[in-house]
Formats: sequence, C-alpha cells, structure tokens
Amino acid sequence: TYTGLQNRLKLVTNNQAELNKATEDTFRIAQKTYSAWDSVLQVYQRFSDNAETLNLTMDDTARLTETVSKAVAISGASAEAADAALVQFGQALASGTLRGEE
Repeated sequence: TYTGLQNRLKLVTNNQAELNKATEDTFRIAQKTYSAWDSVLQVYQRFSDNAETLNLTMDDTARLTETVSKAVAISGASAEAADAALVQFGQALASGTLRGEE
C-alpha cells in the first residue's frame, strides 16, 4: 500500500522534503522502467542504506536505482521475472553479498 511504501522511505530519509523527493524519484523510475514501484523502492532503499559508505547523494541513489531498473527492463524478462530480479538484487545489497547463481 501507499502508506507502507511511505513508511519504508521514511527509514532512509531525514525530513519531509527528502521523503517527498524519494517518493517522486522512485515513482518516476517505476513508471519510466515499467517496474513495480515496490521493487524499485526496495532497491532505492538498499542503496540509501549504504549511501554514506558509498558517498552517494539522493540524486546518485536515484540514478543508480534507475540504471538497475532499466537493466532489468531491457533484459526482456517477464514482468514477474523482472520484479523478482529487482527484489533479489535489493536483498543482495542488504546482505552485502552478490552471487551470480541465477
């Protein structure tokens, strides 16, 4: 739900202005790449979780999220497979481990 998505973004933003920007960025990316908003938000959230370590701004985080979402979109995978790939990528970022098994 919208409230659930907003609550997840609140975890990685510091104020209402950042929350509004993150909401707009993730929604725009989801529309532009024909991806599920929830999946895009998860990748965005994972990049945001590591933003300080990676020295990323909010704009950098949005660009990285869009690049990953576009890569999945142009892969030709079905909507369900693309959604699953974005979720798995987000989980890999959260765990700090990328594996090339699938």
